[in-house]
Amino acid sequence: MHGTETATFGILLRRLRRDAGLTQEELAERAGLSPRGIGDIERGISRKPYHATVEQLAAALELSPADRAALLGAAQRQLHHADHLPDLPVGGFLGSAPEGPLVARAHEMERIGRVVETVSGGTGQVLLLAGEPGVGKTRLAQEATLVCRAIGMQLATGRCYEPLQAEAFCPFLEILTWLVAMARSRLRIDPVKRWPQVGRLLPDHMPPAVDTVDGGAREQQKLFWGVAGLIEALAGTAPVALALDDLQWADQSSLELLQHLARHLRNAPVLLMGIYRELGGERPSPRTPLSQALGAFHREHLSEDITVGRWQQDGTRALMASIFGDQGISPEFVDLVHRHTEGNAFFIQEVLRGLVERGDVFEQDGVWDRRMIEEIAIPRSVRDAIGERLMRLSLRAQTTLAEASVLGQVYSFDDLQAMGDRPEQEVEDDLEEAACAGIIRAVEGDSYAFNHVLTQQTLATQLTPRRKRRLHLAAGNAIERQPERIRQQRAAELAWHFREADDSGRALRYATLAGDKAQMVFAHGEAERHYRAALELAQERGDTAIEAELQQKLGQVLFGAGQYEEAIAVFERAIAVYGARRDLEGAGRATALLGRAHRARGTPEEGICRVEPMVELLARGSPSSALASLHIALAHLYFLAGRYREMRDSAERGEEVAQLVGDQRLLGEAGMRRGTALQMLDQLEEGHLVLEQALPLVEAGGDLDTLFITLNNLGAACQHLGRMEEMRRWSGRALEVAERMGNPTRTCFALGSLGLSLTILGEWQEARGVLERSVELTRTMTLVADVANSLTFLGRLALEEGKWGEASQHLHDALAVTQGTSDRQFREIVQASLAELEVLEGRPEEAVNRLEPLAEQEDATLGWILSPLAWAYLVRDETEQVRRAEETAERAVAQGRQRPGFLVEALWIQGMVFIRQRRYPDAERALDEGLTLAGSQPYPYIEGRILYTLGLMHGEREAPQRAQELLERALAIFQRLGAQPYIERTERALHDLG
Repeated sequence: MHGTETATFGILLRRLRRDAGLTQEELAERAGLSPRGIGDIERGISRKPYHATVEQLAAALELSPADRAALLGAAQRQLHHADHLPDLPVGGFLGSAPEGPLVARAHEMERIGRVVETVSGGTGQVLLLAGEPGVGKTRLAQEATLVCRAIGMQLATGRCYEPLQAEAFCPFLEILTWLVAMARSRLRIDPVKRWPQVGRLLPDHMPPAVDTVDGGAREQQKLFWGVAGLIEALAGTAPVALALDDLQWADQSSLELLQHLARHLRNAPVLLMGIYRELGGERPSPRTPLSQALGAFHREHLSEDITVGRWQQDGTRALMASIFGDQGISPEFVDLVHRHTEGNAFFIQEVLRGLVERGDVFEQDGVWDRRMIEEIAIPRSVRDAIGERLMRLSLRAQTTLAEASVLGQVYSFDDLQAMGDRPEQEVEDDLEEAACAGIIRAVEGDSYAFNHVLTQQTLATQLTPRRKRRLHLAAGNAIERQPERIRQQRAAELAWHFREADDSGRALRYATLAGDKAQMVFAHGEAERHYRAALELAQERGDTAIEAELQQKLGQVLFGAGQYEEAIAVFERAIAVYGARRDLEGAGRATALLGRAHRARGTPEEGICRVEPMVELLARGSPSSALASLHIALAHLYFLAGRYREMRDSAERGEEVAQLVGDQRLLGEAGMRRGTALQMLDQLEEGHLVLEQALPLVEAGGDLDTLFITLNNLGAACQHLGRMEEMRRWSGRALEVAERMGNPTRTCFALGSLGLSLTILGEWQEARGVLERSVELTRTMTLVADVANSLTFLGRLALEEGKWGEASQHLHDALAVTQGTSDRQFREIVQASLAELEVLEGRPEEAVNRLEPLAEQEDATLGWILSPLAWAYLVRDETEQVRRAEETAERAVAQGRQRPGFLVEALWIQGMVFIRQRRYPDAERALDEGLTLAGSQPYPYIEGRILYTLGLMHGEREAPQRAQELLERALAIFQRLGAQPYIERTERALHDLG
């Protein structure tokens, strides 16, 4: 049987039972076991399948010897695993062992079992459990986690809390702490070094600030891919299950991370389980982060959804029987409870507890009994039931719980005790009283939790507005007295308490701090929410200094989230506020950010018009980091506008100012920009030198993205200089940095560049593997350059291999990606590659029409365009076209003298033109020079083409021996590469020599 060597005992038993065509009830009858026992085994609840039971099941199923051995082996593995499982705490929260059996959820558990089985087989799944408050979602989820745990899955749980719904990645903090600990023990590596971005989310870790304007979206993707990489690595040791409770209170970033994991762990044995609340059978409001996430899950068919509904009467009876036993559970009593509770599990439990406490249901001589039905009054609502039970507590205990209700469903003893500054013993006594009544429970550490969120909400709604404000102020004061590290970690919570307490000053301070903290982990949605709240408070208070700073921070968040239009508007408002305060430095910083936003939006000229006047204004004063940032922003804008000389000049001035103010990070970035500008101005050697000089500063600055760009540009410089081995080394280093960043877009781009270098060097098999990996990554990409370069270079490789259909598909896909964008360079490379394909396929007119307009554009990437255009003219074989081919080839050679990486192909084309004109000495001179260059770079594909062309020329000149020697050398190269079209052409040419 397929997969039996790794299947768990429960899963294997289910497969064998289904193969035999038996129901659980039929197998139970044959084996002499109970149907519930069979169900518990298959669901993983019964963790110890002893030998006698297994033998009974094997006999009942009439198994073959092989299947019987497989079943016995699975049972032994599960027994060993069960003996090594640590005990769970008992409680009503996710991650604990439930206090009683699960009742009346067989259908739901059957569906959950199928999902778990799929995951254990190696396929990632998302499982969403939804239902109204109190219906039993968490209890069902507990059972699901027990199944996962029993079959050997690595389980981690996290929870969202109402007071912390603006706390970035709140439910993942618990999960990641566990994941990191498991990685250290199971993978024997330091996961924070392997996936450095993960460290940003660990408790007690204060990450460094990042340039969110340049890297916000990318940095968030790095973080997401880092978390995904860690989970995928752990799943390689054993399947992983992550469960998140109360998703209706999840922050936006957590839900975005959950969606990312759902999409990118489909091929890993990972279960992502989420539990969320529906009210009145309706999904959350479409405006909430959860509703948007649910919409994405459903559109993309990512999740298995289970709605946990109220029980029918038989479910109510099953729960009552599990509490009281079958004695005294008359149909009338069940009907009475069911009619009032409508099958809500928590309501039923609260009613039954209340009846016991009231004495309407009592135990006598070990048997439960009750009053007459007509004497029993059932509360009308769950809140009435909770209120009735709360009233039985002492007045002081009720007061303590009311205070606890403003802290949330889970709260610490220290916070609660500090709120009222009451003796520790009093608070302990009150909590013990409430715990004995089953209204709260102790959880990990010195924390407590209400038995249900409805209990906490019932207490909170009974508070008067004045008392609620006072209690929130007391809570904020209590938390604020803690050490600075704790205050930083709980900034969002402090902002919430002080906002509810109408303390605008402290609410402003902590909302700003919470925004900063969220932005450090690239939680753009939470950062925006905090900054907007803080901005509103600052404007109410008339604090323009803080308002200007917050406008700038908000603009950076919006930029990081890709909301460029709104970011530009917010930066403009920041500049206006700074201007009104006569704060030129602040206005300069905000204007530099505005310039970069215009660059990202693709409106460089607008950005230049806004940045240039501010540069002139600040240049009148002393050098500053703001002025250096403005010059660098201008360099970015000039690059996009194709104004490379001005780009170089701005970068130079940025370097000068950064040097004067001692800002090494800006100095490195400015140097990188200047080196790039020199490359674009065909000053390749100087540009390469400047980039090498900037590299140590960039490395010391710690900005991995700027380091990646520097390494990538060094590789591009080497390509243009014809130093292909150096190009491969720089591209390989850039790939290492991209993978260290955990950034798939940068990884994709680096793979494309490395694949190009391998293609040029003639290592086509390795190049194809690298480029195919890169193209596979593009399926999740949205950034244009990262997608285009992978598709383009794989298309070029396919073209050279003779796989022209594949080449056309990749190149047209790349062209579609670059259309309508400012990414002109790659658009021109794609067009040149398509033109070469058209020439090879005998459609030179189409190639000419494609390339002529590009060749006439100022600052076009002529190194790519001119050679295939000259070839297209030549193939048309008309006198005028041959003349054009000669002129264009001459331009290509002149361009190649400045960019040697393009010279070898230009000389090959020029040599073919001279042959057509029967200028054989000129042809031989051009081709010999090209042959020498191709061998030194090395560039074997062009070397083979030149040898082939020389062979044809000597054949025309009736030098068959020399022609044969050249053609044989060419054929050997083409065969080693796998260049099928030229293999066929060369073999025909040798045959014709006869």
